[in-house]
Amino acid sequence: MAIAVPISKCGSFTIPPEIRKRLGVDQLENPMLLVEERDGKLYLEPAAAVPVRDIPKATLRAWIKSDEAEMTAFKKSAKRRKWIFSSIPACYYRPVPLPCHYPINNL
Repeated sequence: MAIAVPISKCGSFTIPPEIRKRLGVDQLENPMLLVEERDGKLYLEPAAAVPVRDIPKATLRAWIKSDEAEMTAFKKSAKRRKWIFSSIPACYYRPVPLPCHYPINNL
């Protein structure tokens, strides 16, 4: 079922009550949604905050190992260099000629 909902200027929107009930997020004390973008579409899933102390250590170790492997691959890839330079405005990494001195009366 698809429903069109308006999005505010700051990017927030309201999920219709019937969808909130169906997902069960209206019954949670602090409802959260996991928002994932894939192939130009947004996917919303109910999420819950779980204290780290309640997550098994083996799961935490697996997550850390996976994150470290992804970061190593990212650092080796050309995407990293493209991302770094695409995220920095051109004026910050292009050399700009500066005058050798300023007249004292202009300071």
